[in-house]
Amino acid sequence: MGDNRGSPNKFSLAKVNRVENSATMTDARMRVVKAYLSIVWVALWVTNAIADSSEREYAIAAQYYADENWDLAATAFGDFTQQHSDSPQAVEAAFYAGESLVQLNRYDDAAEYFQQFLEAAPEHESRAQAFFRSGECAYLANRPVAALRQLREFNRLYPEHELQQYALPYLGSLSQTASDQEGAIQAFSKALSKYPRGPYADECLLGLATLAYEQQRYTDAAEFLSQLKRKFPESDLQAEAAYWLGLVNFDEQKYGEAAKNFAEVKRRRPEHRRIHAIEYLAAESLRRVGQLDAAIPQLQEISQQLRDNEWADDALVSLMRIALKQNDHQGVANYAASIEQSVPQSNRRMEAEHILGESLIKQQLFRQAVEIFSELVKQENLNEQARSTSHYLLGVAFLGLDNPAETLSQLKKVNVDGQGINLRTQVELAKAMAFNALGQHENAAKLLLNANGDLGEQGQAQLIFALIKSEDLQTATEVLSEWQQQPDANANLLTTARRHLADANFSQSNYQDASQLYAKILAGATAAPLLNRGLSGLGWCHFRMGNDRAALKAFDELIEKAPDSTEAREARLPRARSLERLDEKDKALEAYLEIAQMSEKNEQWATAMLASIDLLKSKDRIELAIDFLQELKDHPQLHGRMDLVLYKLGWLESLAGNPQKSFAAYKTLYLEQPESEYWTDATYRMADIAYQEDRIKTAERLLKKLNQVHQGRPNPKLIPFVKYLEGRISAHRADWTNTISILRPITEKNPESPVATSAHFWLAEAHFQLKEYDEAIPHLVAVGKAKDREAEPWQAIVLLRLAQIKAIQRSWEEVDQILSRLQDRFRDFERSYEIRYLEGQRLVAAAHFDESRTSFQEAIDDPRGQFTETAAKAQWMIGETYLHQNAAEQALRAYLKVDMLYDYPEWRAAALLQAGKCYERLGKIPNARKLYERITTEIPATEHHATAQQRLLQIKAGTPAPPKNRIRNRISGETPLSPANTSDQDGETR
Repeated sequence: MGDNRGSPNKFSLAKVNRVENSATMTDARMRVVKAYLSIVWVALWVTNAIADSSEREYAIAAQYYADENWDLAATAFGDFTQQHSDSPQAVEAAFYAGESLVQLNRYDDAAEYFQQFLEAAPEHESRAQAFFRSGECAYLANRPVAALRQLREFNRLYPEHELQQYALPYLGSLSQTASDQEGAIQAFSKALSKYPRGPYADECLLGLATLAYEQQRYTDAAEFLSQLKRKFPESDLQAEAAYWLGLVNFDEQKYGEAAKNFAEVKRRRPEHRRIHAIEYLAAESLRRVGQLDAAIPQLQEISQQLRDNEWADDALVSLMRIALKQNDHQGVANYAASIEQSVPQSNRRMEAEHILGESLIKQQLFRQAVEIFSELVKQENLNEQARSTSHYLLGVAFLGLDNPAETLSQLKKVNVDGQGINLRTQVELAKAMAFNALGQHENAAKLLLNANGDLGEQGQAQLIFALIKSEDLQTATEVLSEWQQQPDANANLLTTARRHLADANFSQSNYQDASQLYAKILAGATAAPLLNRGLSGLGWCHFRMGNDRAALKAFDELIEKAPDSTEAREARLPRARSLERLDEKDKALEAYLEIAQMSEKNEQWATAMLASIDLLKSKDRIELAIDFLQELKDHPQLHGRMDLVLYKLGWLESLAGNPQKSFAAYKTLYLEQPESEYWTDATYRMADIAYQEDRIKTAERLLKKLNQVHQGRPNPKLIPFVKYLEGRISAHRADWTNTISILRPITEKNPESPVATSAHFWLAEAHFQLKEYDEAIPHLVAVGKAKDREAEPWQAIVLLRLAQIKAIQRSWEEVDQILSRLQDRFRDFERSYEIRYLEGQRLVAAAHFDESRTSFQEAIDDPRGQFTETAAKAQWMIGETYLHQNAAEQALRAYLKVDMLYDYPEWRAAALLQAGKCYERLGKIPNARKLYERITTEIPATEHHATAQQRLLQIKAGTPAPPKNRIRNRISGETPLSPANTSDQDGETR
């Protein structure tokens, strides 16, 4: 803040700017006296001619006068006028008595003799001189009114008299004292014009200079003083000229020149009548020009002369200003206390309070500052500028107290008219800061954009902040661009503005612009906080733009240079994500785990833990992933995603082979997170687990609930899965017609669904079970052509079913081709016993009974087919081949094995029926009857029940055994088939 801003009594030269009554032309007397000595000598010549007593007395007086024995001369001439009043020399004696008294500085007595002379000698040749002397005596006797009257009259009566070279300077001085500046200027100017080298030419130049200074015509004043110094180098007014030139320089704020001129005064006239003012002004000029090392000692010396130097309080105020500039706030307080204690009546006391208030503001002691300025603005004798500035600083203090509303109230009381552009600008800046603090950023921006004068860098920073908050980033960028071009821009403020603008661009997703600003911050940064901020911002921008390599470079440098900084801690998570996006999964997982291990349990820890789950799963570290999810489950407040935690927990427990734990996690989500986006998927998975565990009713109940929710909150991606599971349940219940109606829409409306291939398979199976073989084949072909992951488990089964259908259709050549493809493609097919069975059937069709029995026996002996229905049918077919060859004994043994080894009612009944027929052929009718009775009593619910009853009736009636049967070539696959693993639980969210 400038020296004058905020000064209750603006520093002025009032103490030195007085025109004194005593004349400056102190040597005029001697100059005038010498002009009259010749007159005395003329008188002496006369006395030589007339030698009477009066003449002798006159001659003695004249001799005293000639000898400059002024006291005797004055007495002698005075006595002469008394004793010889009628003498012709009495008139002249009065004149010379006056002259002698002038030399004795007895101006009033001298004036009486000159007046006596003028009254007695109206036509005397010395009348002009007497007239002048009369005015001069009045001037020197400090009777300015009489002096002006006499000298003006002399000027009127004798305009061309040589004594005008004295009279005009006197008139100028008297007019100046009488505040008649125009009269003074005319008199001094006229004297210089007529007598440029006159005895008082230097006095006239000094007079004109002081008049010009009083009228603030500093250029004219400086010119007059320069002429004096140049034209009259030997003048005893050189010191005075330097003094006034110093004042001119001071008022023109040319403090360096002022200091030099005041120093010259001190050198030329150390006892100058204004030496105290000169010493202070010299020191103050040095302060204002910044030469503090020279100024401080001088000001301190003056300040210690509190009793003897009226400028001591001024020196203390100056020292306060120096201390304020140097942030020596204790010094400010000490100097203020000195004024308070030693000069309590000082007219600069309020200014000292003002400076103390500024010091408190700089110390951010705003409450104390408010107390000081609140008192200052109440002072009635405060000038307008000081009052306005005090209101301004009071507003600043309130701003520091976070009371922007009161700040605006105080700033309204500031009168900026005529106060200079600096105060106006500072007030506008403070208003803008208050608007910003109140959140009225558009008002702040408008005010600063329309402000008069240079806002300064603080103003530019506030403008950029206001524009950012007003979301006018384009204008903010333009302001910053102009500011950056300033060669001496404040690096700290500029960096702060860049950071705010960079952050704003980042928040609005203008990552390219933000990254450029962060790069500039980084380029000029040397301190750790700025380096950290620049690297962090740059890394985040690249991360958001997908420039993961560039993001890693910035984050790695940040973590290396400042591993414990807040920015580095926050950078670890996006760094891990960048690694993950670059498919550097090992490094990404390591980074996530490092965060989980190093961080305290906070949001970043929870995010890293969650992010690591999929990577752990990809590395088959499922147990660790489950442990992480269990830990996250215990800290829901850190992530706010309990639904996601539960969902992933259920998914991973399922992958880990823990369906019950998986079901439990999904159930918690189902019960506690009904609004979660994962609720429908979790409910579906619960139903699927229930189905896999043969808890069909539970599965149906969950699917029903899911369908109810879908009506109001549909999940289109999940609907095919739900329908597929419903179809599976229908197939489980052998409701094949309903299975078709449920699954067909999946293949028709959602052919790209992950379960479409599985739906095709079960549609084929449903049609197969309904003996709609032609309808089954397109679905089997669709499964066979599918290339997705879901199709793989079905491919061998599809070929097997096609072979079975072709066998039913007696297309044995196609059966042989299909089985060859099946065995070549799936050498370790888990249903290889089915292949052996079909081969046996093909051989039976070709009447190769012995070879067929080998194939049937291989199907029975296959460890994976033992005790299956296919094994039961293969055993039954062995009996059929023997019976066809009329080997009843062998056929009987084969049929009875079906009853003994397998628990399939249909095939047991069929085998017992055929065995009974064998007994009949062998003539063992009672044995046959027992077998038929077992069919009707033990296995009544089969198609063979009626045939057994008929045979019993025929035996009773004595009807012979039936003729040899044509072999019944039963085709395997009449019960539903499915791949080893038909679950689709290896995926995540549908």
